[in-house]
Amino acid sequence: MRKFAAVFTLLLPLALSGLSFAETLPPGAPAQDDDLGIEAEIKKEAEKKKKEVRKEDIDPLINMVYVKGGCFMMGDQTGEGDEDERPAHEVCVGDYYMQSTEVTQELFEKVMGYIPAWRYNPKMPRDPKSPVNYVGWAVVQEFIGRLNEITKGYYRLPTEAEWEYAARGGGKSFTWSGTNNEAELGDYAWYEDNTDDM
Repeated sequence: MRKFAAVFTLLLPLALSGLSFAETLPPGAPAQDDDLGIEAEIKKEAEKKKKEVRKEDIDPLINMVYVKGGCFMMGDQTGEGDEDERPAHEVCVGDYYMQSTEVTQELFEKVMGYIPAWRYNPKMPRDPKSPVNYVGWAVVQEFIGRLNEITKGYYRLPTEAEWEYAARGGGKSFTWSGTNNEAELGDYAWYEDNTDDM
């Protein structure tokens, strides 16, 4: 709800200011950014970058690791999780490969031609090795489709069970990815308590 409140708070003043905006424009000035063709230019640049990318550009950016399948207790084992994580139950997964990191801004830009965060939040770090963010399901599916088209591969999102199995260290049942010790979380993850506000 907080996210939507922020968007509403941001958009409402813009909408209200638009009521008197037309009166202050000089004669002949475009009424909207779209009239300038900015969105069309952004899309054209992204398409151009997409067409130029080759498999050789992508392969070095993908580091898959082998995950030996097995059985584990999936779900909340401590009683502190959400209801949809209970009850914990045994799940078995087969062997699979998984990217060693999240998709980076660099890989996403090579494949899609743009970095979403920079469109929506100019404060986001401009580090090519940082994870891509500000992407929803549809964009992720488009990215995967394009990645498979370029590489002639078969990439997909991991299943929930595959992701949790890998995050828990296989059968080790870590509470957090890589550790059971909350004090060590900063060694394994970038999260709210060890990052600056953005």
